[in-house]
Amino acid sequence: MGLALLLPIGAAAQNKVALKTNLLHDATLSPNLALEWGFARNWSVEVSGSYHPEQFNVFGNMQLNHWLVQPGVRYWFCERFNGAFISVNGLFGQVQIGGFPLDMRKFSPKYGVDLNSYLLVGNKTWGAGLSAGYDLVLGRHWNIEFELGLGYIDAIGPDYEMTKGTDGKYFLAEGTKPYYTGHHDYIGPTRLSIAIVYLF
Repeated sequence: MGLALLLPIGAAAQNKVALKTNLLHDATLSPNLALEWGFARNWSVEVSGSYHPEQFNVFGNMQLNHWLVQPGVRYWFCERFNGAFISVNGLFGQVQIGGFPLDMRKFSPKYGVDLNSYLLVGNKTWGAGLSAGYDLVLGRHWNIEFELGLGYIDAIGPDYEMTKGTDGKYFLAEGTKPYYTGHHDYIGPTRLSIAIVYLF
């Protein structure tokens, strides 16, 4: 009986490769997949990718269209794919963001428009950060993973002010010129994940 209870704990460390998907990204219709390789008892490397096509908006007028690749190196306090870990992460890709119902003029004079009509288009993006998480072992081949990360992101490109249509939705009118082009610095949460993990 006691031995049976210990079997799932050691099962994860016998696996060297994990395939996973972030359920939070899935909920926003952003297909994503991560591959992780455990190269030592307490170390692993991960590469994840996600994509949200331009023709699909997130909620109503809000847009968070992107493709992102996030590599990382993890240290496991117990053993790989089991228990708590910390990670150093990178990020690069391209984003298009707009239509957020928050007036950033209260926080930064750079944003001269209401974010309902604010749009970043084709911004090249890079960043880095630290994260911590926990893998809950469900069995020899299945885990559920929780991760939260903080870091820095820079999106480089133009900002536009969209036009409000008669239907109440915003759109980017033809010939609209950007009101700002340059760096968009962000410091804060960079990773949030509840993932289903399959171990090989």
